[in-house]
This record gives sequence, C-alpha cells and structure tokens, in this order.
Amino acid sequence: MGKKLLILGSNHLCCEIIYASKEMGVSTIVTDWNSVENAPAKLIADKHYEISLADIDGILELIRTENIDGVITGFADSYLKYYAEICSRAGLPCYGTSEQFDILCNKDKFKAKCREFGVPTIEEYDTEKLLNDATYLHSADFPLLLKPADNSGGRGVTICRSPEEFSACYEKAKVYSPSETVLSEQFIEGREVTAFYLFDNGEVYLSGLANRLIGAQQTGVIKLPVGYSFPSDLLPYYEKDIYPHVKNMYKAMGLQNGMLFMQCLIGKDNVCRVYDIGYRLTGSLEFILSEKVVNVNAIKAMINFALYGKMFPNGVNQTNLTANWPNYAFNITILSKPGKIQNETGRDKLSGIDGVVTFRNNHKPGEVIPEESLGTLNQVVMRVFCVCKEKNDIWRIVEEIKNVYDMTNENGESMLLPVFDTKEIYLR
Repeated sequence: MGKKLLILGSNHLCCEIIYASKEMGVSTIVTDWNSVENAPAKLIADKHYEISLADIDGILELIRTENIDGVITGFADSYLKYYAEICSRAGLPCYGTSEQFDILCNKDKFKAKCREFGVPTIEEYDTEKLLNDATYLHSADFPLLLKPADNSGGRGVTICRSPEEFSACYEKAKVYSPSETVLSEQFIEGREVTAFYLFDNGEVYLSGLANRLIGAQQTGVIKLPVGYSFPSDLLPYYEKDIYPHVKNMYKAMGLQNGMLFMQCLIGKDNVCRVYDIGYRLTGSLEFILSEKVVNVNAIKAMINFALYGKMFPNGVNQTNLTANWPNYAFNITILSKPGKIQNETGRDKLSGIDGVVTFRNNHKPGEVIPEESLGTLNQVVMRVFCVCKEKNDIWRIVEEIKNVYDMTNENGESMLLPVFDTKEIYLR
C-alpha cells in the first residue's frame, strides 16, 4: 500500500492501531510528549517523535517532512481537539468536526442533546446549588455520582454517600475537569449495556450491543467492568425503543464517519439510560470480537478513513453491520488491586484454551498500580477475547482462564479481583 499513518498518542492502547496498520501494509509514525521508555506504541512503530500534540505547528511540519498520508487518534477524549485542528490545517480527513467533538466529549452538553431528542439519560442535580444551598443539598436523594464533565476512563468519578461528603467529593471530581465543571447525578445501580455505532458517509449503524458485566464493588469507588458479552439479550428492546431516537439525534448532528460507543444503565424501571459516551475508539477493544464474528473491524475502518476519506473504500456488506451477532462473543476484563506486580503466571497457556481468540496485557511484572488507580481503567491488567457457538462453552472457557492465569505481588499474594460469575452473562 505504501501509505504513511501518523498516530497521535503512544500508550498501550495505541499499539492496537499499529497492529492493524501492519496487517494492512501501512507504515506508522507515532508522536506525543512521552519519552520512548514511557510509550509502548513508540517501541513498535516504524518511527516515533516526541512532539507534543499541543505543538500544532511542529506536527504540521512533521506531516510535511514525512509525507504523511493520514492522521488518526483514539482512546482519549482529550486528544480529539488537537486531532481536529491538525487535520483541518493539514487538509487531511477528520472523521468529526470540532463542534461535534465539543458536544460528544462534554457530558453536560451531550445529556442536553439527548433530552432534546428523547434519548433517556440520567437526571442530575444543580451542582452549584448543591454547593451553596444547604436545604437543596440535604433534600437530594443520596448517594450521588459526581464526575468531571469533560474527562474519561473513570478519572475523578466519585460516589458521594451523604451531604457531609459532598464538598470533598466535588473537589476530587473538579481536579480532573479541564473546565472545572462537575456533574452531580443520581447514583443508579442496575444492569449495564454498551452500544457500539459505526458511521459511514452519513449512515448510522448499530454495530453491537454488549452486556457490560460489573464486578464486586470496591469500597468508595465506581464499579469497573469485568467483561463484555455479545449479543445482549436486551437487543430487541434497544432496537425498538432506544435506537430510533439515537439515530435521529446523530443524523441531526451531522455525524458522517467514525465510531462511537454509549454506556447505558437499566434501573428498577427497566428504562435504558445513557450515562457515558465516546466518539472515538474504545479501550474495550470490541473490534477484535466483531472482526472474528461479523468481519467488521472499527480500527481498520478508521485507518481507511484517515488514509482515503472513506471508512470502507472497497465497499462493505451492510448485512455485516449488525448488532445481531450469530455467535457468542465476550471479553474477560481482569482487574488488579493496587500494588507492585512481582510475577505473572499462565499467560503462555491462554492461547491453548479452545475459544480464546487472543488476549492483551496492560501491565507487566515490575510495574506498580498506585492507590489512585482505584476506580479507574488503570486497574485493568488483562483482557481475554473469546468466541464460541454453544452457551455451555462460556462457563468452560471462563473457568479455564481463572484456573491458569494469575498476577502476584512481592508477598506471593494474588493481586487479581474476581472475574464475573458466568451466571451474570445474559445471552439470548
């Protein structure tokens, strides 16, 4: 192909863009402010630079001197504003506009858009009034969920259980908000699903609906996913009652290309409410499963768009752009407690388990998972991706993985939190 792709960002997730690019015969160049020893993607790219994303002029010069054909970023909302400006000034394809990114990277603005189009979302309290009106604060139905309006990955998200805790929880969330804007929502517990969308030349496709499986509660922090399973048993309900409103909203916003995910909660009233969103690639790496089951890979489509201005330049069978997957597919997201990783065992045995497609490590021996990672996706140490035809195989695969894989600390103690109980997987 002989094309050159510039990747903005260098963390371990950005390695996925490089793996896909290599399969497509595309050369990769990685840049951001991180030194190479702190940048996994730079270690495997064809070339790398330490030019900050904020140095727009420097990156434009890099594009010129390296004869870059396309630019891509993923996995972090904060990179999208730089991506949009770089593409605009370089005259290269950008899958979204600055205005679209501004709405879809800001939880407050996005929720307003949902209400406009009848997309159910979680109701919220007036944060300023909670801070300044004691009567209003004490009338709130605790617990509340406080979160920065413009951050992702669980950073700064806090469960506030009483009026007395509100001020401290507010300050914690505000630290993680570039605009110092904090949302205060009713804390709802219930089942979760994540909807995945692909956009192709203005057409909107629901490409997957997964049950987002939640692990045991860690004290004082939000619950983290311990797995995703496709297709969700809630798909008929979602397609009938939620998808039409969502599709109208995205059509009205003028979304043309790219991918998007929406995380939703189903409370006691059985209504599916959106609580988080990302107009970008997602760390759940669902494309690994979708490529295996329906032959659609969001990362490869995004690379195509960066290089050619089309998600599917050779065309795509639209029957594959469906959330009704024919096989069972799931990932097991293995979480770790804080501490120093001393040893990892069983990694070499995972590939030998029938049904395991592949796996991805986020952390390795010698690394430290700090206490401040509690409640954030930095606790994810491993994702194992699995596909099977029979429901009974799910239990077998999960149990085999649990039996062979472990990470231990310096005292020889397992650092891993429990994975999901297979009875939690609601599949057809």
